[in-house]
Amino acid sequence: LSHHISALVSVGLVKQNRESRTLMCVSQYAMLEAIIEFLREECCVNSKIA
Repeated sequence: LSHHISALVSVGLVKQNRESRTLMCVSQYAMLEAIIEFLREECCVNSKIA
């Protein structure tokens, strides 16, 4: 699982914060929304769902 999280951190989709011995993972919603918007514009142009 940690290699998947590391990949998300490396592309800016998740940020990690350490609190004592706990490593908290926080979604970067602005980046996720930007990717979703890009996919809607580029991939769903002719879709009836868009």
